[in-house]
Amino acid sequence: MEVLGNKVVVITGGAGALGLVTAKLYLAKGSSVMLVDKVKDALETAAKSLNHPRLAFVVADVTRTSDTRFYVGETCRQFGKIDVYIYCVGVIGMIRPVVQLAEEDFAYAKWVNFSGAWLGCQYVLPEMNDGGSVILVSSTAGHWGAADTGGYTESKHAMVRLMRTLSLEVAHRNIRVNTIDPINFEGRMMRDPEEVLISGNKDELKKIMMSMRPLGRYAQPEEVAHSLLFFGSVSNTYITGTTHVIAGGFNS
Repeated sequence: MEVLGNKVVVITGGAGALGLVTAKLYLAKGSSVMLVDKVKDALETAAKSLNHPRLAFVVADVTRTSDTRFYVGETCRQFGKIDVYIYCVGVIGMIRPVVQLAEEDFAYAKWVNFSGAWLGCQYVLPEMNDGGSVILVSSTAGHWGAADTGGYTESKHAMVRLMRTLSLEVAHRNIRVNTIDPINFEGRMMRDPEEVLISGNKDELKKIMMSMRPLGRYAQPEEVAHSLLFFGSVSNTYITGTTHVIAGGFNS
């Protein structure tokens, strides 16, 4: 059973499918939650759907230093020092071979998927209580290669290496750092490649991709969110520097 109590939790990408259900789980366990996203309307809709007195949100672009400092500062001002930091922002980016990938497209995937996590950790960790937890949502793409996804795959590999480095740097404070590495789950990020890879027949691609894993389906956001809850709870006091793959048996 996950035990949380009055913890302060920051969730970037808070208006997305995974961020939203994760916030719901943490609120139900007694935590105070700050949602961070760059789209104000989506954040307001998310906050309205959760409708909780211990919930707040801030509009911020996680790739900007000034915005990162702002959302960290607002969290501390409203709730106090941070106990759990969840970086839950990601983009697939352009799907094409490396030799055809424009520099700006490669840079965009890197900034959103990796540099935003790096910036967040840089400013969150000084404001995190000892014994806290950093959870970076990476991907199974951070474990192996995938043709035509160079920007995405490179950035997810970098997230895993960042996690391992940070886990050593903050171990003396008993702060745990881990990645959650899901394969495809239902949500906006999967609709993008479905629409790009097989133009006009995204249902066919989805069927092919689901057939590649023994459980035969995409994960639901709630199934990933429960792992995010566990790694932020006191049920996890000794797991750090690890990847947690959620892949429906794909890597078996």
